[in-house]
Amino acid sequence: MSANQANSLFWLGRYAERGYLMLHLMRRAYDEVIDVPVGEVPYSDFLTKINGFVTSDFTTSYQMMKQIYDTGTPTSLRSIIERMMDNAITLRSQIYSESFSYIELCRNLIQEKASQQETNIAALLPITDWLLAFWGSIRERVHGRAYSLLEVGRLVAVKAPCHGTVFFARNRSIAFQNTLLFRLVPE
Repeated sequence: MSANQANSLFWLGRYAERGYLMLHLMRRAYDEVIDVPVGEVPYSDFLTKINGFVTSDFTTSYQMMKQIYDTGTPTSLRSIIERMMDNAITLRSQIYSESFSYIELCRNLIQEKASQQETNIAALLPITDWLLAFWGSIRERVHGRAYSLLEVGRLVAVKAPCHGTVFFARNRSIAFQNTLLFRLVPE
């Protein structure tokens, strides 16, 4: 395995987990504001729950959804899915066509919803399903160091630059992450 392939595996795992977690947090925050009258929805509160910070004054649903669809924002869901696709293209032989197809489905849907300017977060639910199917496919088909690199990318700590919080994806322990890292050491 080349260094470029190892790097792409790591980032594919990381972006897939970021996308999944972002959608999960969006749905949770959306559920909290679903009964609030349309003109009173606190979009800045909504985005704070998603990102931990707000980068601009979000006063309308369009401005808030720009955070999801804007390709110029590296933390937008669309940018994350595009980066997943970029890495998956170079790894098609390692992750196989079935795993690749789930990422392609995610990209196609996010592009379609962006062109429709869809503001209903529930319309993005298939992406969550496809990301879970992607991980299931990876667990069935990818083995050895390639699988370990994907898992390290998925489990690595993420530091949000604007507010300094550190969290581990899905509350995985450092010990488990270290176990995966030791598997990557050449034998």
